[in-house]
Amino acid sequence: MGRPMATSQDFLNWVCSSELDPDFLKYLFIAEGKEILRFASGSVHQTIYFPEAKAFHISHPLLPEQQRIVAILDEAFDGIAAARANAEQNLRNARALFESHLQAVFSQRGEGWEERRLGDVVSRLTNGYVGPTRNIYQDSGIPYLLARHVKNNRLFFDGKTFITNEFNQKNKKSILKFNDVLLVQSGHIGHSAVVTKEHDGHNCHAMIVITSAEGAFIGPYLSLFFSSSGMQQKFQEIRSGSTVPHLTCGEVKELLVPLPDLATQQRVVDRSQELGTETQRLESLYQRKLDALDELKKSLLHQAFAGQL
Repeated sequence: MGRPMATSQDFLNWVCSSELDPDFLKYLFIAEGKEILRFASGSVHQTIYFPEAKAFHISHPLLPEQQRIVAILDEAFDGIAAARANAEQNLRNARALFESHLQAVFSQRGEGWEERRLGDVVSRLTNGYVGPTRNIYQDSGIPYLLARHVKNNRLFFDGKTFITNEFNQKNKKSILKFNDVLLVQSGHIGHSAVVTKEHDGHNCHAMIVITSAEGAFIGPYLSLFFSSSGMQQKFQEIRSGSTVPHLTCGEVKELLVPLPDLATQQRVVDRSQELGTETQRLESLYQRKLDALDELKKSLLHQAFAGQL
């Protein structure tokens, strides 16, 4: 390969001879990333040590051909980077549009809206089960919802965590009801979702369960309010814990919620769901573009080092 490599903390620095273009070697390492990892040791922090790295063998064409391949890849990757930046900006714009809509709804309130303390308009605000879970999971049974199932006002149960009916009945205080709101209490705090009919009667772990007092609010409206940028900032203000963010039921009860009548709440939800559906469509579109660009890079690298460029 030429002159030897140098080492520094957490890096291997290759010094190329005049026969090897450094950018060609760079692209080669990118293309062979997974293959190179087979030389690594360590389960948590993978490391490639000097003897293993020194034993690498590569095949390469003459320098002019290396430079031709590098020029093609440089131009292609510059174009891909520009296309990726554009797709990422479009993705951010789609999300910002929905966030702007929510901010407008909850800051420009109409006539008849009343700000209420959350603890005064609920019939239940409690924790899900908090405790060790090592021995409670079953292969099947009653679905048990975790924080990872709640994100961005959506509830997605992955079908991997179940409990017995006995455990469910032992923890009745957190048995879920249709239209309850689940609020993530630890970790990615402030994310919320509404309990669907599918999960009526199930249970949850380390989340705050909120049930409306009769006629006070509908679950989708409260979850939507929790999703607004203003409330996300508020959750950060009332959080505890320096390492793992945490919300307490006591702090959440003191939150002020703008409440119009139920009919207006439903209109807010309906309009937001329409916009949310369009936002999700755009997010999916731009994410597919990003994935396609990643695949294009892999394809170009494969062609380059298979002699097909």
